[in-house]
Amino acid sequence: MTKWYDLRYGYLGLETQSAEFEKALDWFVGAFATDEPLDESLPTSIIHCVEGDYQPPQSVIDASKDCKIEMYDPCKAYYSNDMSIMYRTGEFGLEMDHVNKCSRVYLGANIKSADLQLACIFAMDQGVRSVGGALLHCASMDIPGTDERLLLYAESGTGKTTTSVALSKAGFGLSGDDTAIVFFRDGRGWCLGLPRPGKVSRHTVELLPFLEPFMDAKLWDKNEEQQLTRETLGTVASVSDFDMKRIHTFIDLRRVDGEGVSIVPYLPAEALAKVVADRVLIGDDGLTDHDASRFDLFVNMLSTVRVRQLSVDGSPEEIVAKVREEFELEPV
Repeated sequence: MTKWYDLRYGYLGLETQSAEFEKALDWFVGAFATDEPLDESLPTSIIHCVEGDYQPPQSVIDASKDCKIEMYDPCKAYYSNDMSIMYRTGEFGLEMDHVNKCSRVYLGANIKSADLQLACIFAMDQGVRSVGGALLHCASMDIPGTDERLLLYAESGTGKTTTSVALSKAGFGLSGDDTAIVFFRDGRGWCLGLPRPGKVSRHTVELLPFLEPFMDAKLWDKNEEQQLTRETLGTVASVSDFDMKRIHTFIDLRRVDGEGVSIVPYLPAEALAKVVADRVLIGDDGLTDHDASRFDLFVNMLSTVRVRQLSVDGSPEEIVAKVREEFELEPV
């Protein structure tokens, strides 16, 4: 039986007997699960997940290029126009079938929870791409008084969570704190916030003391973080639904000591370079066909929205004031 997730412009399906994998996928997109009949005019992509050790077909390896993914070393990965594979011997395997627009996940006996989540993310990424969208590492927020969103893009450690939560407190409805699903339709960029629970660092709580009452001193993890649910945040700040909304502004977040707080126009080409470096695989022979479509999506999206760069060497209050000024909103 297939479990379906409605991504508005397409459907992601899951076929598995692994309760753990289903739970992992639901952590990301469970809010989109649907029992409604599918709109047959929209594309679908299915994740097939089975338990068992994975041995990559030699024919696939022979037809593919070796791909080292630094962040997930020592995973082995190969990519081609027809299929990409990624695996860690004895733990998990993932085949991303670009021809049939589906994924096959193999869960080994020795799989760790981190690898389960990793396999889930890559399978979900393939599914989203197969229905014409892309995952983007950003916070997504509703702009007060409008039916449009801004995307807050930043490298890890720049201050994306602190900034997005501070803006949420100031009336910007937080839809997703870390990842969004983006599409390009009807000449515009569109966004679904990914509804997974957020995390905040101890440093963020120090900067935003209104979060302190919701923190448990016993729950800080090894990274000095703990979970902050949307329900909890919604008691003191503004949170938004996960529905599809048009993207109005893309903000690139940067932190440079001594620059203070400023928000300035930013070249779409500069923003594109950062997004491509993070989300598009470029091999020795250039873009594969499936990554070319994702590249085109980002080009089109960034060419039709307002693009800004926000420097955040300052207090959350200064940042909020500058962003509200940019959108011609009254001070808070």
